[in-house]
Amino acid sequence: MRHPGALHQPSTVDAGLSFYLAYHGVDDRATMEAMARLYRAKCPALTFAAPHVRAWTAPERRRIRLGLASSYFRNHTIGKLYRSLPGALDRTRFDITLIHTSPTGKDPVADEMDALTDRSLRLRPSLASCSRWARSELPWRRC
Repeated sequence: MRHPGALHQPSTVDAGLSFYLAYHGVDDRATMEAMARLYRAKCPALTFAAPHVRAWTAPERRRIRLGLASSYFRNHTIGKLYRSLPGALDRTRFDITLIHTSPTGKDPVADEMDALTDRSLRLRPSLASCSRWARSELPWRRC
């Protein structure tokens, strides 16, 4: 059932609301925390945490599983800035999954980043489908 004022798909809201705050040189932590509280109140699905995350303990004698997530791991400024990050991480310590959070398609930057990781995944753009995936399809859910 839909409730007045509820937010069911946060990505449909203008994500630029806070983007430019980073450019004026003032501490915006209180503002960002207030925005986070507002989003959580209007979209409780954002507070989802997979059960295996709550039960997590530090691994013994195995690599730490690290997921890097963005919708911009492609021919985009973020992709270009972060393209070498997966290769710079110590692969004896980290098992790396690159998570494309929206349909990114294939391009040279995405392909390069995918090749530097243990696996890459492409999620559907809806919050509900991402939550279902996190509950059931995570490659590391057997932690």
